[in-house]
Amino acid sequence: MELRQNVDWNDYIELLRQVYRPFSQYRDNNAQLVREIVGDASLFSRNIAKSWVGVYDHGKLAAAAVLICSRQKPDYLSLAFFEALNSPTAIHLLLDHAKQLAAKWQVPKVVAGLNGHMNYGMGLLCDNFDQPVSFWSSFNPPYYYDILKQTAEQEFALTSFVFDLNSLDFDKFKALFSRLDRRFVYRIANLKKLNQEMTVYTDLINGCFVDHPFYWQRTEAENLEMVDALLPFLRGENLIVAEENGQAAGYILWHPDFNQLLSPGQSLGFAALLKYRIGWPKIRRFKIAEIGVLPKYKGSGLIFGLLRECFRLAMSRYQNCESGWIMEDNFLSKNLCSHFAGQEYKHYKVLEYRI
Repeated sequence: MELRQNVDWNDYIELLRQVYRPFSQYRDNNAQLVREIVGDASLFSRNIAKSWVGVYDHGKLAAAAVLICSRQKPDYLSLAFFEALNSPTAIHLLLDHAKQLAAKWQVPKVVAGLNGHMNYGMGLLCDNFDQPVSFWSSFNPPYYYDILKQTAEQEFALTSFVFDLNSLDFDKFKALFSRLDRRFVYRIANLKKLNQEMTVYTDLINGCFVDHPFYWQRTEAENLEMVDALLPFLRGENLIVAEENGQAAGYILWHPDFNQLLSPGQSLGFAALLKYRIGWPKIRRFKIAEIGVLPKYKGSGLIFGLLRECFRLAMSRYQNCESGWIMEDNFLSKNLCSHFAGQEYKHYKVLEYRI
């Protein structure tokens, strides 16, 4: 086997075809992003140290990843956008190279199950491989985790929840909502003032996740770039901001499950936009991509208020909702999901290797 720098793009696409051919639920949510990152076509790609590497077996690509390290917070090197055939030898060769590069870059650990920054995907899927994959949710074959866990020193568990909107009961939280409504107001984003809204969003996400082990600060320009590709599909309601005395306190970012517009292996594009505009096929599920409150508001119950506002807007059009991942030790958020009749759905792992 041979490790090469600068993977051929066609080889990478062929690798994706081979890996995901058995999975009819697979949708391509990442290939275009990978192309932008490895081709320096995005602001994000120019703010990181990176190396696109692959392991070839008899001339065929068997494993590949973009090795990513933040320039501003070089705490770990990420085995990002990892894809591989069921070849332990190829996978361990790629992982060993990542460790060597981390040592060269003087980074103390390698992380698998994280696409560089957590905004671009986090977690190796560990169960429910036969279930539909929502837009921008992590998906991979079972052997990714089985092989990569063999030499990991630490694991971080993540959980997603699913909600049946017909089972929601706001009345049992009437007293809490009454207290919240006296303190906070909720508004939807004004997409005609996108730059201003991205300033608010950037300040919020940087403040809400300041203590998260896998988060580093984002710029407004990076967030604008991330939203730009999705803008034709988004409405102002997809970003709800909670304010106290005119100051942003928390937010929830949600969107329809655009994967329901796609055929197996497809990515989001003009054909999906046309389907979305005409409303067929009808999307029945939405995804909570992010939710957070600033540290000073933790324990205020504001997360409940944000979820209520989101569910109120969405429940007449959708049957159910899938949450993004929640860290296993985030008992407050897990309990909150349970209170809203959320059921544990999918489980993911992030793996850490010390150098």
